[in-house]
Amino acid sequence: MAAILVIDDETDERELICSWLEEAGHIVRSASSGESGLEMFKAMHTDMAIVDIFMPGIGGLRTIRTMREASPDARIIAMSGYLHDTVLSDVVEVGAVSIEKPFSPDQLLRRVSESLALVHSK
Repeated sequence: MAAILVIDDETDERELICSWLEEAGHIVRSASSGESGLEMFKAMHTDMAIVDIFMPGIGGLRTIRTMREASPDARIIAMSGYLHDTVLSDVVEVGAVSIEKPFSPDQLLRRVSESLALVHSK
């Protein structure tokens, strides 16, 4: 079980992702913007963040960069429906792993498990 923060401006997608993670036994919090997500990330223990890349205001890449500055070892999954080569290289540059929307619950949970395993293997 992990404490996971989901940041996505699309309410339906955010709620669906949160429900999948909760059903898998994780403790889940969510935010609808990069700004509120960063506040939560800094204020509460988080094992992992799942961040949408394309959001209004502070976008996902900037959100991830700020998280990385605050917590260099944070596990972060960047999600987007537009993961072309340029975006993928940006995601790698900020030290996140990616998942392309739409994804199934199994795909998401597999990616979460893989990322959490990296934390425990250090």
